[in-house]
Amino acid sequence: LQIGFRVGSLQAMKPLRTYWELLRTQPRYIFYGYVHFFFSSLGQTFLLGIFKPYWLESLALSNQQFGNYYAAATVASATLLSWLGSQIDRFRLRNVSITNGALMLLFCAGAAYAAHPWLLVGVLFGLRLTGQGMMILIGATGVARYFVTARGKALSLASLGLPAGEALLPPLLIATMSWGAWQNGWLVLGGLVGLVFMPLAPGLISRHDPFQQPPAPKSEAARTDASGEDASYTRGQVLRDPLFYLLLPVALF
Repeated sequence: LQIGFRVGSLQAMKPLRTYWELLRTQPRYIFYGYVHFFFSSLGQTFLLGIFKPYWLESLALSNQQFGNYYAAATVASATLLSWLGSQIDRFRLRNVSITNGALMLLFCAGAAYAAHPWLLVGVLFGLRLTGQGMMILIGATGVARYFVTARGKALSLASLGLPAGEALLPPLLIATMSWGAWQNGWLVLGGLVGLVFMPLAPGLISRHDPFQQPPAPKSEAARTDASGEDASYTRGQVLRDPLFYLLLPVALF
């Protein structure tokens, strides 16, 4: 039994790939997304929360002050992410990965040596943006726009990088910090970014690999497919679509 998806004008019906087929035929592309989901952990609340007691003590902050700083950094990073997301379609993915990894490496160093509350706000902003925001966006965008008929399966495999990070990084950090200063935890994380992510992520795709090519820009006249339906939505069209606001609560929860 073969299950097909509607592609364009229904002229092409492709069988739905299995998870094994995806891993066997396109392992580099799946792992590219996986690596980004894994390293998004550095900006996720579960990991940043490990360092909260140390920041409170070293900077003489209250829980309320830290919560306010964290909220401000999160909202600011999310606001900027709405613009940065559109830039991913303009540049090669490997270049975006390298740039984001380099910025994350700097913020890891800043997290270890932030000596003032406002420096901590900047560090939290950077880690939330490059980690929880951009890492997931880069990995998900690359996988989603390359895999068409098996998009759900490909994304589900790539997204396993996040629970892997949740399982592996906290024990690693706790073990590292129990043997020395808490700042060593951030030095280890920065080392992982510099020694593992930055060579690995761009190394999975070649310079001219079609996987990481931005889609060709479409004119307004060419924005429909053979069936007469919209082939690509502009940001304005999305914001005016009532369905978008019905989908938001799903993402929120």
